[in-house]
Amino acid sequence: MPTAPSLLPRECALPEQALCRGKSPRGKDGQGCSRRPRYDGAIREMQGRFYEVPNRVSLIGLLENPMDEQLHVADVAGGANVVVASGRRTAIVDLRIDRNVARGKVITVDDGAPVNRGKIVVTLQPDGRAKYELSRNTSLSSDGRFVIELGLQRDEKSKALVRAKALQAQAHYLGSFMLADCTSETVSLTL
Repeated sequence: MPTAPSLLPRECALPEQALCRGKSPRGKDGQGCSRRPRYDGAIREMQGRFYEVPNRVSLIGLLENPMDEQLHVADVAGGANVVVASGRRTAIVDLRIDRNVARGKVITVDDGAPVNRGKIVVTLQPDGRAKYELSRNTSLSSDGRFVIELGLQRDEKSKALVRAKALQAQAHYLGSFMLADCTSETVSLTL
């Protein structure tokens, strides 16, 4: 019975060698994968296409009455659906928050390039109490920077913030296509 021709070069006949990254498994020279460099671009292109498509994971709990003599169709008791998307790691840098304004910049960790899309949310808690938490949001500018006017004296919720002796502030980048979300360190402000 004829078999389909392999799309991999002879040096990469084993599946684990065809997909190897880095130094394992050892190639002929003992220095890493024996894959030819001309296939690196094709493999990276395939990885890029797969990273763009989120994985969907579903978990379903079925329930059947074990005391019933006559078996019936199991009932769905619950479950969860999870969408797992991949993205480049991001970080919030140069974060400065005072009573009136929060500002900072979002970058990608691997190369330090500014992130130019997505939303950022800044949350404030008076004296570390979540009950009176206040949040403000904005979109990132083209250079990855954000400036949010907090406007603490304009609404009913912010009165607790104005009377507080200290504020706990934190910035959250919500992520975007191919960019992972991130959260800054908590910043304490003494008023």
